[in-house]
Amino acid sequence: MSEVSVLAERNRIAGEIHDHVGHILTASIVQLQAGLKMLSMSAPESVDKLNLASELVRKGLHEMRKSVHMLGEEAAAASSFQDSLLQIIEDSEKYAEVTLEHIIEITDGRLEPEAEKLIRHALQEGITNGIRHGRCTHFRFELVEEYGSVRFTLVNNGLPFASDRLGFGLTMMRQTIRRRGGTFRIGTNYSAIRTAVRR
Repeated sequence: MSEVSVLAERNRIAGEIHDHVGHILTASIVQLQAGLKMLSMSAPESVDKLNLASELVRKGLHEMRKSVHMLGEEAAAASSFQDSLLQIIEDSEKYAEVTLEHIIEITDGRLEPEAEKLIRHALQEGITNGIRHGRCTHFRFELVEEYGSVRFTLVNNGLPFASDRLGFGLTMMRQTIRRRGGTFRIGTNYSAIRTAVRR
């Protein structure tokens, strides 16, 4: 394997770990903080919160090991694309205690593998960043196929995006979208992606 190929593979694995584990551990932090607040008030519900956080950390470790051993395999191959998006939404509402409206309109319910992976990671990254940096409690997600392309929009009720520099996850995402000839925009309380659909 050439040096360039090795570097590309390392970046891919790093991206997988960042997306999966970052999303889960951010939700864990939310649960731990909630549990600690309850402990300070001697509330019995704190035990449930801390148990839930422990479950999330274990899930994060499992995802990390799985990402390292993936080497090109699709993490969501066993389920449909739409089901994998709905699972991200369900997990976010359950573990991070946010609400998430969604509209998903995709022909035949599938896209090409690279586009599906990109959309899944964009949704995870957007929710994680919204909770971690924007203190969001509500999101609206739309994924609509139109005129040979797919439009991804994620809006939240959190603090405005104020950074001039993108983090690792958003930088990798922007590079992938531009390589596909798509567009990537992020602004106050929203992110938007458009990329071509290949079947």
